[in-house]
Amino acid sequence: MIDIKLIRENPELIKNNNRNRQSDVDVELLLQLDSDIRRLLVEIESARAQRNQASKTKPTPEIINEMKILGESLKNKEIEIESKQTKLNE
Repeated sequence: MIDIKLIRENPELIKNNNRNRQSDVDVELLLQLDSDIRRLLVEIESARAQRNQASKTKPTPEIINEMKILGESLKNKEIEIESKQTKLNE
């Protein structure tokens, strides 16, 4: 298995290597999935930090509603990242 960092840094080298080996791996798709996963991880960590910060204050009805919405968003992003990670591993 090739390290994803190598693929990020040298996509053309990997594409050429795949052509030489007559492999039909879609490097562009792989890089797009990797980019999406990294973006989602940042969004998830940011949302978790926001949720943790809000939990340190006295909750108002507005904050409670915002945290419910944030929780749903987090759940959806985690499902999305799991799906993309599965595709990437394939």
